[in-house]
Amino acid sequence: MVFGFPSKKDMSEMFGYVTPEDQEKWDKQRTASKQASPGTAREMAGKTITPALELAERGIRAQMHGAQNEAQRGAQAKQRVVTRETVTEQSRNIDGSDSDYTPGF
Repeated sequence: MVFGFPSKKDMSEMFGYVTPEDQEKWDKQRTASKQASPGTAREMAGKTITPALELAERGIRAQMHGAQNEAQRGAQAKQRVVTRETVTEQSRNIDGSDSDYTPGF
């Protein structure tokens, strides 16, 4: 035992005898699984970014295709004219000393 961890020999004695053929088979499976999984962060990032790039490319192609169809039909983008009017009300202060002023409710 090294630092409390059992050695390969101790493990084989605890769980049964491991044949060299079993060990080779496990080693092959271990190397195959390491090759199947991405090895570096760059590879993993590449695999995750690729679908997003494909989706963006499809969107851009759709916009370009739509613009090309409009150009072939001779259609133009609709232009809207928006007119806004602002109404400002002006008020005047009434002085109480004016002769025209009569208080009333």
